[in-house]
Amino acid sequence: MNQTTTATGSDRTLILEQLKQCLGQVIGDDAVAVLDIDERTSVWMELGLSSLDMLRLVEAVNEHYPVAEQLVGWVSGLPTLKLRRLTVGDIVGFIADALR
Repeated sequence: MNQTTTATGSDRTLILEQLKQCLGQVIGDDAVAVLDIDERTSVWMELGLSSLDMLRLVEAVNEHYPVAEQLVGWVSGLPTLKLRRLTVGDIVGFIADALR
């Protein structure tokens, strides 16, 4: 998993699949298999990630994409309402944009 991947706008599906693998490292592969995770999935409400889980997710994402520092800065800078509504698609979009 230590392979760095570059992405374009058309690679959102690949990023989503790799993000699901990363989520498996955080919440367990069994949970990911049961949940219907797509870009509309809420990070906090549907996946139930805690702040610590989010840090673990950032570390896992960084194994695929070297964007950990930017991702932490982006998430920490979100307004509270947006943070509560954060979706998997928001993270996918951030990664895709960061790699351009």
